[in-house]
Amino acid sequence: MMKQKKELIILLLLLAGSIAMYAGSMVIKKNAYPKELASAETPAQQSLLSGLSAADIVSMEWNNGSEDIKAVREEGTWALQSHPDLPLLVSRTEEMADALVSLKTERMITGQDAKDYGLDPAAQSLAFETADGSSHTLSIGNKASVEDAWYVMLDDTGKIGLASTELPSMLTADIYKLVRNESMKTILSPDRMEIQRADGSSLVLVKPEDPEKYAYTDYYTWFVEDNGTLRALDRGKAEDLVNTVLQVKWQSCVNYHINYNKDVINEYGFDHPALRAEVEGGGEAVCLLSGAAAGEGLCYAQPEGSDMAYTIKSEDADKLERASYDSLRPEDICHMNWSRVSEISITADGRTRNIGVKASEPGAEEKYIYTENGAVLDYQAVTDIKAMIDKMVPAKQLEDASYVPSGEPVLKIVFRQDNEAFGEMELEFYRYSDMYDLVRFNGETRQLISVHAADAVRRLTERLN
Repeated sequence: MMKQKKELIILLLLLAGSIAMYAGSMVIKKNAYPKELASAETPAQQSLLSGLSAADIVSMEWNNGSEDIKAVREEGTWALQSHPDLPLLVSRTEEMADALVSLKTERMITGQDAKDYGLDPAAQSLAFETADGSSHTLSIGNKASVEDAWYVMLDDTGKIGLASTELPSMLTADIYKLVRNESMKTILSPDRMEIQRADGSSLVLVKPEDPEKYAYTDYYTWFVEDNGTLRALDRGKAEDLVNTVLQVKWQSCVNYHINYNKDVINEYGFDHPALRAEVEGGGEAVCLLSGAAAGEGLCYAQPEGSDMAYTIKSEDADKLERASYDSLRPEDICHMNWSRVSEISITADGRTRNIGVKASEPGAEEKYIYTENGAVLDYQAVTDIKAMIDKMVPAKQLEDASYVPSGEPVLKIVFRQDNEAFGEMELEFYRYSDMYDLVRFNGETRQLISVHAADAVRRLTERLN
């Protein structure tokens, strides 16, 4: 019994010792300031410019590492006194004024040499004036070795603060970061696009009011002009190309007020642009010029007639440069306008089913009436066949454009519709391999689709009553 008590006492003493060691380590960690903060006062967050608001700042002056910049608030609006022609993005100077007046120190350090903190001389400084006529200078020194903060000092007070702020990156920003970039004029309903290339070639896209005059369906809205005829384009690809101009993504501004100097214009390649892409609609037009290569995957660009020079991604310029019918053509199987279809003929396994399609009376629960040889067919069964056709997507494109299918199709669907130019459309599936069928539609043979697509339509057709 005595032996057990002695063991219990020893365990309790060991536990007490462990607790004491842990508590000691926490005290050491809590007070383990870096050497440069050894003389810091008790941490306390306080405003460096107490009582001031961003509206009280009337001027700011700094050097970004390459030039002196001065921003002045005149009649409530900021302007760059050092660059009067620069179209200033006012929100950037407002952000700088906000960052200045909201500066809060986490710790204050007194009795230390400012040189040790990069404040004599200061690595960066921001001189500013307030509405009451007083002038001040905020000095920014080294970045602290702990915490995401900088050493700062207001005027020459000798009081050093440690503050988290974005001002250092704002003050070193290139002058062109302060530029208000242009936006393309808004065109809500674009209906024409023309791309002109330096080699004299061009591409014209149009969006006619009645697309079914030029295609078997109203699903396609954009067309390319090709030797006097219109050829349907993939809707998403065409709109993406148009938006490359309308919603151009400037990567950076590289110059402003350039029209006075022909040499500068030539340097950017705007005198003989690599391409000119114009979008029209609603009586308005916007035009993008792409010029010389700018390096690092960029090229120079501008709105035609602009006094500014920007960069855009070369891939955006290449998208416009390489646009063609082949790159924009539809990559789908079939998008019938079912409201115009009057008959669907399905031939498979040696049997043809002719399905008549008639619109129901207004207000009827079922939109269409389907018949075969005078007998009404199950509504859902035919709807499932139509849905299967709508859902068909190609697996890939046929690499050999000269390939001619042989034998009889495993499935043939004929659509007869109220469309003068496309009254009858044939959709055929030829067995190409164990995995794919070759699709021929509207006279074109280039799509490969899973064999399961035709098999599904055949099975659904067999279920018709």
